[in-house]
Amino acid sequence: MHSVAILSRCDGDDGKWFGVTGSQVWESTLRVKSLIVLEAASGMMGKETRTDGSRPMSGIVVFDTKFGNTEKIAKSIAAGLERAGISIECLGASEARPERLKDQDLLVFGAPTQTFTASRPMKDFIDRLENVGGLAGKRFYAFDTKLPNRFSGSAAKYIESRLIRMGLRPARERASAVGRGSVFKLDEGEEKRFEQIGFELGTSLTKSD
Repeated sequence: MHSVAILSRCDGDDGKWFGVTGSQVWESTLRVKSLIVLEAASGMMGKETRTDGSRPMSGIVVFDTKFGNTEKIAKSIAAGLERAGISIECLGASEARPERLKDQDLLVFGAPTQTFTASRPMKDFIDRLENVGGLAGKRFYAFDTKLPNRFSGSAAKYIESRLIRMGLRPARERASAVGRGSVFKLDEGEEKRFEQIGFELGTSLTKSD
């Protein structure tokens, strides 16, 4: 329990400021004109500064989506990473600027699996990364959405192989969110599973940092 420091200017003979703690009893004869409360509550500074004074880890989730399923998984991963204390942006491939990635500690990429590989917008985004310096050695994670068929291919496998060739390092083995139906729909529990993956990924990175 953090103490609360209170500064109060009261109508008295001298009109001076004086300090009291939150546990002291207000004198009923004093009329308070103004009250300033300075509170050091736990967790309020968690995302702004670390205990050693350095900035928190930051990351970006870049995704492509067709029916909205890959976006749901992207947001689940982002939620897990934020829960682990990593500051996260979550953007569609058409919105994200490749040059912004060099300022991030963790890069996450996800796309739907289409014709055995990653979707065209995600491929185009990765092509644009080839011209961005400062990415070699960065940690990344790749995921995809796909049918539960081992012959359906994997967008995450394509993303992972491309980024490794560019000199980036996997922070965790790629994974697939499974769904089915003529209009693809995620299986129950997949969003929760990937939020947990995000949390575990973020925790492992912040502990090793």
